[in-house]
Amino acid sequence: EPPVKLGLIFGDFIHNLRSALDNLLRQLARLGGVDNCDRTQFPICDTAQQFSEQVRRGRLAGLSDQHIAAIELLQPRPGRNLNHYFALTALRDFDNIDKHQAIHAAVIAFDPRPEAMRARRAGPDSEIAFEIEPVTIGKPLYDGAVVARVRIASGRLKPNMGMEFEFPLRMGFGEHGLGEDKLTVIWRLAREIIESFAPAFSEAEQRDPGDGGDSTEPQDK
Repeated sequence: EPPVKLGLIFGDFIHNLRSALDNLLRQLARLGGVDNCDRTQFPICDTAQQFSEQVRRGRLAGLSDQHIAAIELLQPRPGRNLNHYFALTALRDFDNIDKHQAIHAAVIAFDPRPEAMRARRAGPDSEIAFEIEPVTIGKPLYDGAVVARVRIASGRLKPNMGMEFEFPLRMGFGEHGLGEDKLTVIWRLAREIIESFAPAFSEAEQRDPGDGGDSTEPQDK
C-alpha cells in the first residue's frame, strides 16, 4: 500500500488550488471597493439556481457585472467545456472531503489500458500465441491479488521457456479514484482561470500608479 502521507499531499494540492480561486475573487472584490471579503469565495455550482443563490448570499459582492458574467460562464454545466466540468467539480468535491470528512486514500492500480500491458517470451524460440485476461486492472492492488490469467491460444510451452509480463502502475486518490494524470488537468484549469483575470489588475494599476515613492510613510508590502 502507498504511504498515507500521499493522501495528505494530494489534499494539500487540491486545497491550495481551491484557495487560489478564492483569493482571486477576494482581490477582484477589492478592486470593486469592498474591503470586507470574509464571505467572498469562488462559486462552483452545477445549476444556474445554485449560482444565483451564491450571488444572493454575497459570495461575489464587489465584483463587476462583467466579472460575475465571466465567472458564471466558467461554471460546470452540461454542454459546456468538458475539461471545465470535470476539473471544477473534482476540485470542489475532493476539497470538501479533505476539509470536512477524511484524508483521501492513495491507491495503486494497474493501468487499465490494454495497450499499456506488455508481454515478452524468454527462452527457446517457439511459435506461441496467448491471451491475457486482466483481473485487477483498474482496481487497487493488495498482497496476494491475482493480477491476470493467461491462456495458451496456440502452440505449447517448451522446457526452460519463460513468459515475462509488464503491467504499468497508476496512482489514484480518493473514493472516486482520481487518477494522477488528471491532476495536471485541474492545475492547468485553475491557472488559466486566474490568468484570464490578469488584465483587470493591470488596468487598475494603470489607473492608480501609487504615490511614486515620495512619501516618508512606511509602505505595506
